[in-house]
Amino acid sequence: MEELDFRKLLLKMSFCVMACDGDIDPEEIKLIRELDSNEGLFQLEDLDSRLNSMLVNINEQGLIYLKEFISELGECNLSNEQELKVVEIAIKMIEADNVVLYSEIKFFKLIHSQLDISDDDILSNFSTVNDIEYYVEQDIKTANYLEKISSDYFNNHTLPTFQSIYEIENVVDKEKDSDGN
Repeated sequence: MEELDFRKLLLKMSFCVMACDGDIDPEEIKLIRELDSNEGLFQLEDLDSRLNSMLVNINEQGLIYLKEFISELGECNLSNEQELKVVEIAIKMIEADNVVLYSEIKFFKLIHSQLDISDDDILSNFSTVNDIEYYVEQDIKTANYLEKISSDYFNNHTLPTFQSIYEIENVVDKEKDSDGN
């Protein structure tokens, strides 16, 4: 996959992982900004505008937006290195708010199901991640299991209407100001 398209895919994946649990935490937004500024991960013009555009789309489409991303990911022809980066960023996004929910693990498994990377590759490359085994247990290699987890996630999960990225960040800033921190 071309580098520009891959950066766009990583941003969309980061956003989808951030939203998949129904809560966009300011720490997750902060991580996206840090990945861009410190690692030059996305290198896309007007990051805020792109994030807000995705926010509008997910508010309009709900889970369909996430489902379409999973399908889009499955159509990509990623190198092994790119797949490792997808896994790395997905894990970082899941753990950004220090709360790992089962809905996030299920979404990770859906992402993993669209990649060629093996469980063993994930376990060996991300061995320093706490409970990494949890991310890959009961492999989604069979169509029946994938259908079950996909159905479970998309049929039994709802998403709220999210506030704008700016509003989410300002709520935290106001809370910090009132605490004197």
